[in-house]
Amino acid sequence: LSSGINAEWPLRPGLYDDISRNSSVYDITVEDPSENFTRLRNYVDVLKCCRLASFQPDKLKRGFTQEMVDEARSEHKITAIQVRKIYEILRLRATDVSDSQEYRKYRLDVKRRINIPFLKEKRKKYRLRLCVDTTA
Repeated sequence: LSSGINAEWPLRPGLYDDISRNSSVYDITVEDPSENFTRLRNYVDVLKCCRLASFQPDKLKRGFTQEMVDEARSEHKITAIQVRKIYEILRLRATDVSDSQEYRKYRLDVKRRINIPFLKEKRKKYRLRLCVDTTA
């Protein structure tokens, strides 16, 4: 959707629910969403996912799982990347921030996700260095 169009229209409850029930729809994606659209989508998806079994507080504290992705995708057509965002929002909601250990576990979980691209790049450089060293 372009920024000139009312980008919030897909999130209107009736339309969103109709699209979600369509078995030929795998997930609902938005190309280059605005900040407001992203905020609204996160809110709507949190409301939808907080009712799912895999997003209950006891399961959230065990960490992000493929079960969460599968359930959110099948029930609400949410992409895996969006499911991870929703998990982090709901995990923070379920975390007692006054408990330093519990809050630390939450922060480390988010930090691990943020570091994934950097770790992949580091491994790639290491493998390239090994290839260069063995051919020299």
